[in-house]
Amino acid sequence: MPPPASKSMVRAMSATSDSREALLDRAVRATDHETLWAALEPLKGRLAADPAVARAWAEALGATPRRATLREEAETILEAWAADPGIVGACCDALIRVEGRRPVDEPPLEEGPASIAATAAGRCLGKLPGELGADPDVGGMLHALRGNALGLLGPKRVDDAVAALGRALGLEDRPAWRFDLGLVYKRAGRFPDALEAFQAARRGEPEPGKGTHWNDALCATACGDGETAADAWRVLGLRPETDSGLPFVEGLDP
Repeated sequence: MPPPASKSMVRAMSATSDSREALLDRAVRATDHETLWAALEPLKGRLAADPAVARAWAEALGATPRRATLREEAETILEAWAADPGIVGACCDALIRVEGRRPVDEPPLEEGPASIAATAAGRCLGKLPGELGADPDVGGMLHALRGNALGLLGPKRVDDAVAALGRALGLEDRPAWRFDLGLVYKRAGRFPDALEAFQAARRGEPEPGKGTHWNDALCATACGDGETAADAWRVLGLRPETDSGLPFVEGLDP
């Protein structure tokens, strides 16, 4: 039986615990990346042992996709917390944000952030008990993240991406997941399918966002549907010219 802890050891342990709580609180309240990481860096040694630290770190990675060590840190967290859907989801979101920054005309990375995210989400889904797998906020979230990751892996994985997002939508028909489905189709050049998905997202959103109208306009133009495209541009406050059939928007931002 180990000897009882001395009062000094107890005070040190308490101070360490207080420091952890204070640092996590500081990270939550941070309003800039520098302050965020200044709070989290002292806790790095806890990534594989403390779920609260791992979750905060994963969410911070999602807010800083340019972080040079993001992939390495995400892999460390995913290895330690492979069955925790909240932590896995936050890590996958961060990895998808990194992959999403790559130019769309570049070939996908076979072993890049998106493939890591797709594998991690699928592995976590396989570890979920049935009731969590059927929960839109847990199983649905992971299916959607897996679909988004697969959609970034090139033409050969498009059908897999659509199927994954379809499973998420089968649990709950969320406009955000319809929008994600539209992005997968758009990236694949399947513009009629993309337009249908974006319009379904728009119908489900209480107040459709700029991104939904923007993608409506782009995909409708690609489909040759000038009227739908023009309507979408007008909602965005633009004045398309429609004399030639398809709308022309002078001075459109890049």
